[in-house]
Amino acid sequence: MTKVNMINNGNKITLIVALLCVSLVHAGVYMGLTAAGSSQQIVMQEGDASMLTMHNVQLAGIIDEAEGNAEDSAVEAEAVESEVVEEVIEEVNNEATPEPEVIPEPEVVPEPKVEPEPVVTPEPIKEAPPVIATNERSETKAAKVVENRPKQAPKKAAPKAVKKPQKAAESVRSVQSAKAVYSESEVNVLSKPTPNYPRAARQRKMQGQVDLIVSINSDGAAQNVRVARSSGHDLLDKAAVKAAQGIRLKPYRINGVATPIQVKIQYLFKM
Repeated sequence: MTKVNMINNGNKITLIVALLCVSLVHAGVYMGLTAAGSSQQIVMQEGDASMLTMHNVQLAGIIDEAEGNAEDSAVEAEAVESEVVEEVIEEVNNEATPEPEVIPEPEVVPEPKVEPEPVVTPEPIKEAPPVIATNERSETKAAKVVENRPKQAPKKAAPKAVKKPQKAAESVRSVQSAKAVYSESEVNVLSKPTPNYPRAARQRKMQGQVDLIVSINSDGAAQNVRVARSSGHDLLDKAAVKAAQGIRLKPYRINGVATPIQVKIQYLFKM
């Protein structure tokens, strides 16, 4: 569009310049006629007429040329305008019509072939032949039963009794002796602490005898104490158990081996 405007502006300038030139020529002729004498006016009029005619012809040629140039420029302007319009249309079409996106086709995953399960044909059941009862077959069966009986194995001699070693017998004796409960007279008591008579028991005048079973280890120390017979008062029983935990005996030996034993200990609470 800018090219067309520039061409039109150039044509207008050419026409204006031509008109200015013609007007200047006419002004010069007019001034010459007024300055000359009357005698010369007739001659000048004839010369001027011819000159005017020439100027008019020149002006007409200039006007025709300007009109032709205007027409040519108009045609050129139209051609340029059409080219510009076509370029603009092509650009708009190129921008308006984007290239189509290529969508990749999805991969076709073949389905796994399902193998048919083998058909198991059951084996035909063979029917047993019918049994015919005859004397011959019963005899043969009896003979087979007699033959199939296992032969009696010869009797083996009874194994001789193996004597157990003496150490095993001694260990059994020591276990049996450990299970037995000894009295104080059967063991060697090294120390037997006297129980503390509880003050509350004295105030309530509690009395009684407590029988205890004390487990003595192989070193002769008290390991466990339990009440075999209560005095009837919990305070007295607890005092007796506490005292028995400090009992110390000489290790009890069986066949020279120190053995853990159980001893019966008695405590009497009397005011």
